[in-house]
Amino acid sequence: MILTPVLPVAAKDVDAPVTVRLIGILDRVLIESFTDTFAGLASAGSRKLIVSVRDLVVMRDDSLNRFLATLDAIRAAGHDVYIDGTPTWRKVVRGLSARFEPSSPADGKSARRQVIICHSMEKRSGAA
Repeated sequence: MILTPVLPVAAKDVDAPVTVRLIGILDRVLIESFTDTFAGLASAGSRKLIVSVRDLVVMRDDSLNRFLATLDAIRAAGHDVYIDGTPTWRKVVRGLSARFEPSSPADGKSARRQVIICHSMEKRSGAA
């Protein structure tokens, strides 16, 4: 849950990447928080989005499919989407038609804003 509203980034910073770091368990609540956050960040125009999933617990389930569909929709809306993931993340999404570019260290360093979204209600067994 986001406790404060995300203010739009000034127009002069629209070209700078924004990093959204997801922490915890990937479920409906985290996806909704991510979607709401990105809507606020994208209100100023097209964005370069770096999604950090290094601290995200993911299972191959409906939540993963919904998250990937959300990323696809963001990309289809004209935004650039890059994933900052781990080998485990790549293994989980292999074969799921997820074609997102990995982020480079230079992308992360040039980010003007980092938003951290954390959600962890319960421990899910069998999570990657």
